[in-house]
Amino acid sequence: MFTLHVDDIISATFTPKENQCFKKELKSCWEISDLGPTKHVLGIAIMRDFNVKTIILSQMALINKVVEQFHQINAHSINTPMVASLQLQTPDKTILVPKEIATWIQ
Repeated sequence: MFTLHVDDIISATFTPKENQCFKKELKSCWEISDLGPTKHVLGIAIMRDFNVKTIILSQMALINKVVEQFHQINAHSINTPMVASLQLQTPDKTILVPKEIATWIQ
């Protein structure tokens, strides 16, 4: 899988070998620069810990820029309704979704 934004490509593969093959194929057609693992994309910072297999996404830099742009540096912050330390999981597709929820999703 890969994403393309203007002239930047981010690739994600199941194995490093697949990623190397993808980059090799691109290099056979175009001159490209490999900038290594993605650290920022579209205002989102990406931090990985390969040892514990976690990914952290942060928009603090973008948020701070917007706060400054609209002169809200001294504004009072509030808590968001997001549950702290929420762990998202891939849904189990073998479990049927109740009818009332399925119609709401569509």
